[in-house]
Order: sequence, then C-alpha cells, then structure tokens
Amino acid sequence: PPAAAPLRSLQEAERAWRAEWPCLEPLAVPDLALTAALKRAAVYSASLLPIVDATGTAPGMSDHMEWPVDCARDCCHVAESLLFLKPDLVRRHLAFYFHEAIPRAGVGKSYVPSGETRGHSDARLLDLAAYPLWHLWRYWKATGDDEFAASPQVRETVDRILRETLLWRHERTGL
Repeated sequence: PPAAAPLRSLQEAERAWRAEWPCLEPLAVPDLALTAALKRAAVYSASLLPIVDATGTAPGMSDHMEWPVDCARDCCHVAESLLFLKPDLVRRHLAFYFHEAIPRAGVGKSYVPSGETRGHSDARLLDLAAYPLWHLWRYWKATGDDEFAASPQVRETVDRILRETLLWRHERTGL
C-alpha cells in the first residue's frame, strides 16, 4: 500500500518493516540459519503478491515463460506459504481469482494483474482450474472465513469452474 510519507531514515524504514511483519517474530526453529531463511522466504513470497490499489485483490507474479503472470500452479503455492503469517494477503489473492480473473477471462488460464488472460488459446488445463479451488479450501480450513468463502461472488465463480470443467473433453481420448 502507498506510504503516508516517504521514509527519511533507515530507522524509520526498520520501524515500518517491523510494523508490517510482526508475525515473523515468533517464527523460529532450532537452526538459526533456517529461521533466517524462512523469514526471508516469507518476505519474498509477499513481494510476489502485489496489492492492486482500491480493488482488494493481490495477483501473484511468477515468471511463466515470456512474461510475469499469475499462474495458479505457482502462485497458489506462493500464497500458501503465507497462509498462517499473512492470511489477509492470501484472501486478497483469492479475491483476485474469484472476483476478477476467472469471471473476466475464464477457467483454467494464466492471468495478468488486470484479470485478463494472456494465453493465445483456450488452455483449458484442469490443474489450473483446480488450484484456485484447492487454495480456497486451504484458506477456509485455516481461517474459518465463511464470509469470504461462502460469499455469493465466490460461490458463483466456484459453480462456473465446475460447470466449465465438466464440459471439457479431448477429441481423441474423450478425457
């Protein structure tokens, strides 16, 4: 989110960072190097989920072939790594799928932050369609957030995913 005022010193930057990441303080394992690596990995994961101002969404960014897109296989795992540290950011990532990307561009694709697909053909990959459902279920199990998970817009997108994937058939194999 945009800062209220530019930071003028390293001390201000450190205070701002600590205010953003209090959830990392209790994160510790017996191996101090592993603890440091886990904390760095969490911050890196969060950097891959940029918040889109005024939308309540956070698309994931993964290097997928030619351009950075939100590819469900990659970005769901990135968001999953933050599930217990930054559940609100995970909710924003789910909002990107269920409120923006899938309603705008369809099921089983990769998306740019505007929610549009950049695929040249209808990929219709079952795992890309299934990952948002798995991601939603994991989020709900961890948080119990019925308000989001059972909201009409999310339910409508879940129904769309199920309806569309049931129609997919390969011409030669019938699968």
